[in-house]
Amino acid sequence: MPVQTDVKRLLALLVGGNPLPNYLSALALRPDKIVLVHSPQTQRAAENLQRTLTNAPDLRTEIELACVPDAASAAEVRQTLKRLMGSHSRGWHILLNYTGGTKVMAASAARVFYENGGNSADASYLDDGGPDASPRLRFDNGEVRTLSELQTPPLALETVLNLHGCRLQRSTRKEPAPTPEDINEIARKVLSEPSLAGCLHGQMKEAFPKEDPQRCLETPFDPQALDLQLSIGKFPTEEQIGGLSRQERESWFQQWRRFLSGCWLEDWVASRIRETGLLSEGCEVVSGFYVFRQGAGESRPPQSEIDVALVRNYRSYFISCTTAADKATCKQKLFEIAVRSRQLAGDLARPALVCLADGGTLTDLRAEMDDEPSPTGAFRVRGLMSVHVFGLEDLRTWAGWQGAPPNLESLKKWLES
Repeated sequence: MPVQTDVKRLLALLVGGNPLPNYLSALALRPDKIVLVHSPQTQRAAENLQRTLTNAPDLRTEIELACVPDAASAAEVRQTLKRLMGSHSRGWHILLNYTGGTKVMAASAARVFYENGGNSADASYLDDGGPDASPRLRFDNGEVRTLSELQTPPLALETVLNLHGCRLQRSTRKEPAPTPEDINEIARKVLSEPSLAGCLHGQMKEAFPKEDPQRCLETPFDPQALDLQLSIGKFPTEEQIGGLSRQERESWFQQWRRFLSGCWLEDWVASRIRETGLLSEGCEVVSGFYVFRQGAGESRPPQSEIDVALVRNYRSYFISCTTAADKATCKQKLFEIAVRSRQLAGDLARPALVCLADGGTLTDLRAEMDDEPSPTGAFRVRGLMSVHVFGLEDLRTWAGWQGAPPNLESLKKWLES
């Protein structure tokens, strides 16, 4: 049924624990008014969604919240939807998106929608699409339209975090900062001799405490002692920190300390992702950033630290990087990224672990996490979500090993999942 141009469009969104599908559906449908139907359990998600939609690009719409006191009660869901549709019976064309909410909410809302004259072309849910397709809206009349076809704006990592009540704080570079050549130099040496990574980590942790680098002037780190040709040479030296305030000294010192301890791997992985050729314009890979709960004071510690993250094709990818090769440490990192990914982006997040473990350890990890080790390296973590593991051989393949050309196919496959 064609929509009259003088009739305003109202979208009823059922809000669940993950507000991302609601956000994407709202941007795709672009109504004149949005009502977020939520339960007491999802009120915070609805408030995060309302705040994020208010700041969404090119979306100028009124947003209201409507609470269903008991999301498991079909009668209360029906009453809420009846009041909503009744109060907008004149002058409004009503749409329903039932991606979120409980099954009772979805079934009851759809029933009320159709009992009150709803059209099957106006009822929809968001389908993630799986590994072989793009996210799309599926309408009850059988129509299927991808988010790109609906001209949905690209999704930024900051937006994903905002939807889950978090904000991103990026790391700042303090010159002289590590260079791309420094990253590649360490990567080449570590991929040839993995024990070097542990040696670097140990030296940074044991020889350089986190206090004022002034105390470390007598025993500076010399990269050439480990056959590393880095841009900085020895550090710290009086020449490097002499003109800096105490806070600047500590900040600059920690930048290099973290880099040599293992953060070089984050930057190297981020560079490999950019080299896949899969990133569209505006798609940003962010490495080494902190995540804070919105409303938390700056003096409070961050909720978490994420090594590498990006959003591609409306999907969020989070990577934990560790230079460890032992099973215990890798297993711990694997669980951490599984939990954090879900907290920051919901069940649709795609987490991965990049480590220096060899084939035997990787096989043990996969076998322990799943009854049947997956040939693609993905497995379930106690029902949380699928986590992909990349090990030493993967990294060597990405870099090009023993004369072979660099091969990023395994990384591309994961980014296309």
